Amino acid sequence: MTRRRRLLWGHDQTVTDFVGNLAPVERPLWRDHYASIGILRQDGGLIGGMVFSEYKPQFSTVEVSVGGVSCYLFDSPMFREVGNFIFGHLGVHRVFARTSESNVRAQRMLKAIGFRHEGVKGHFYGPGRHASDWRVLRDEWIDRWGPVALEEAA
Repeated sequence: MTRRRRLLWGHDQTVTDFVGNLAPVERPLWRDHYASIGILRQDGGLIGGMVFSEYKPQFSTVEVSVGGVSCYLFDSPMFREVGNFIFGHLGVHRVFARTSESNVRAQRMLKAIGFRHEGVKGHFYGPGRHASDWRVLRDEWIDRWGPVALEEAA
């Protein structure tokens, strides 16, 4: 049985609220997020999303926050399309993510899609609760997922 999922564009607040409500440590307060991409199951229900915040075109960076009802939501074609958006359309060079040091599942997923561990921020989420920082550069993404399209991904 094939699981057909689609990406949802242009519903930033809905996707941002969905991802924020799934945050395991704290519900992020995105002030000026740049964009969100939702993940829809075949019947159109929202089951996951990615929020791109802290977009700084002058530095060519953006932060990504991801949430979903399962870690099995994502597939290769979806990652390629997301890469086209981030690295092609936005022209970003560096994407970074942060998760709790105890969130092993999220760290495995980040590593599997090409992110590299950059370090730990001690007591970031309060006493004894550390954050794990991750990043992927455009060239690293291309090495893992192939060339990115430069046209708008929507």
